[in-house]
Amino acid sequence: MEQKNVSNVDDVKNNESTENTEPTAEQKSSEKTFTQKEFKEALEKEVNRKTKNLPSKEDLKAFNDWKESQKTNEEKAQELQKKYNAIENDNVSLKRTRQILGKLVDEETLDKASYIEYKISRLEGDFEDNLNSYFEKHPIKKEKPNKSTGFSQNTANTQISDEKAYLDKKYANNPYYKK
Repeated sequence: MEQKNVSNVDDVKNNESTENTEPTAEQKSSEKTFTQKEFKEALEKEVNRKTKNLPSKEDLKAFNDWKESQKTNEEKAQELQKKYNAIENDNVSLKRTRQILGKLVDEETLDKASYIEYKISRLEGDFEDNLNSYFEKHPIKKEKPNKSTGFSQNTANTQISDEKAYLDKKYANNPYYKK
């Protein structure tokens, strides 16, 4: 072996890094490529090996039926009670949501429904009473749409002025007059 005289530590590092990144002839020959057919065969063998000891669908159904028949009446009653409680909770949640939506006005406030239900459901006492007290503390303003008369752009003064009343009376029979 020939020794290299290296004056700098960086040169040694550079030489080592270039030597390690290039694959050797042994490494190149050990890599094997598969055709699509060979890959599918290998995959099928592996799947068959993994699923060899699994029961069939019929066996699994028969086992579940047997397991169900071994349950006592008390266990069956507990399962039914769990299902009943889940349905009851869903029903209560839907009723609460319906009550909230009855209080809400527009699309913008509909997004708040689930938040309001969550917040109120955590409070002690009757849900409807808590809902009413929540909306007393946080009222939703119901805005009426403004009707356009075609005359004024000022919407701040909504009272009918004497001039407007006079024009309404004068042009009552005119089909082109906007009331």
